[in-house]
Amino acid sequence: MISHAVRSSVQMLRSVAPIPFNFWRRGAVCMAGLLLCLAINDGGAQTVEQRVSDRDFPSVFQAWNRADNLPKEDPTDTVARHDLMWHVAGGYRLQWNASYEGLGESFTPQSIANGLSYRQSLLSRNPNMVLLVEIRYRDAPNGFLPADSPWWKRDAAGNRLPGWAEGGYFLLNYQDPGFQAHVAAQCKAAVESGVLDGVLLDWWNDDNDRLNLVKIIRGTIGYAPSIIVNSNDRKVPNTARYVNGLFMEVTSTSQAQDWQRVADTLVWAEEHLLQPRVNCLETWFHQSRGDLNLMRATTTLSLTHSNGYCLFSDPNPLPVPDHLHNWYAFWDKEIEPGRLKLGKPVASRVVWEDGVVTRLFQYGMVAYNPKGNGRVTLGFAEPVVSTAAGKAATVHIMDDEDGDIFIRRSASVEDMNHDGHITFPDFAHLAQFWQARCNYRTAWCSGSDLDRSGHVDARDLYSLSVVWAQSTAAKPAPQRRTSLFEGFENDFRDLKWERTSDSLWQTTSVQRDDITFPVVGRK
Repeated sequence: MISHAVRSSVQMLRSVAPIPFNFWRRGAVCMAGLLLCLAINDGGAQTVEQRVSDRDFPSVFQAWNRADNLPKEDPTDTVARHDLMWHVAGGYRLQWNASYEGLGESFTPQSIANGLSYRQSLLSRNPNMVLLVEIRYRDAPNGFLPADSPWWKRDAAGNRLPGWAEGGYFLLNYQDPGFQAHVAAQCKAAVESGVLDGVLLDWWNDDNDRLNLVKIIRGTIGYAPSIIVNSNDRKVPNTARYVNGLFMEVTSTSQAQDWQRVADTLVWAEEHLLQPRVNCLETWFHQSRGDLNLMRATTTLSLTHSNGYCLFSDPNPLPVPDHLHNWYAFWDKEIEPGRLKLGKPVASRVVWEDGVVTRLFQYGMVAYNPKGNGRVTLGFAEPVVSTAAGKAATVHIMDDEDGDIFIRRSASVEDMNHDGHITFPDFAHLAQFWQARCNYRTAWCSGSDLDRSGHVDARDLYSLSVVWAQSTAAKPAPQRRTSLFEGFENDFRDLKWERTSDSLWQTTSVQRDDITFPVVGRK
């Protein structure tokens, strides 16, 4: 049934401004479809799978520590710029119910209340955010367990073995069946608290001991919560059927083969891990956070080879907390207020002859130029804006070991799917966010909050309806194919490519019905 809130909103629309009866008659079909969408979407909190699929791109994650170049911004706002994060339990205001963190089996009631409040503050800013907690199993600081605990790993003389040297940690005996069961119990406590959507397991090798551990964890928490493991740039075929994503903490990108190995592992993870997949790619700067080409290369590699998340951060060997990073404008979801930069992917990646990789999104195209390709020139059928350079042209140059995001020069804010027309899909797009809370972190609900009021409501529907009415009155509806992609593949098959004297590609646009699709190629 359609909720009372939906019916009230429709009544509110009638009172916003006097509207002729003919307007309502012409809009009847759109209104009926809108209400159907509202009825379908008038549900409760989103699942992890829904949040993963509903988010727009670029999509960035936070690994423990924050973006620290926005000191005047509310810290919660800065965290909420990220679509996925993990932290220790205390990072979510949670406190274990034991004097030693490693002995805890649940959280204190007050800390759960604090954690739920923090979760709500994050999701109110970014409804598609996924929250994970690190559960320690491989090593831990000195006070994690009593000094005489059998769960420390020891040498023949009974001394604790060193773990992560930088942190002064000691190894844990994760081969012990009792400790494995306890780790699984801590994972269960985390997801049953309601604060967290899953867990991160660091220091992951694809060995039998870890296979046994993750099997026990899955058997304890079920398959709804997410599990991410830090395998660096390695594949994990033995444990793939139990995990949703890799934390690809890449420690070296100095050689072309490093980037290729990362790309291969990322593609493998996108094909073999559990759904919903949440693969997270992180690389480190070489000279400084000003290595913008490396940041763009990391971002565009993630965008072209996966539907995952990316991060470009400080190298771990620096004498500062690990994974600190800048927030880069390249990562912003909006190119301007109310206008998404990319939206969601609409096609698979295309690998060109020399290795340049491109991928189409709803509102733009991503290009990744791997290390070793040299400088390349890309040609477009119409002027597009380079996000890296900030200028519009039909020809753009991209350096070696770099990437870029290309977008159209302008678009009407009411044209929410940027197809050049105000039609029913724009109403359906608005319906997906009906009565949602919006702000600039959510790209104003992907452009649906037209008046920037903080909610998608009847006034936004009225604004969209007025523009729609004006556009339909101006010209008759064009004859359109029954399916948006009917015959679309033939457009590309029939393209005529020409080789020029300098061995660079040329191409043209494709015209279908009343829509022009700019086809991108090497020029």
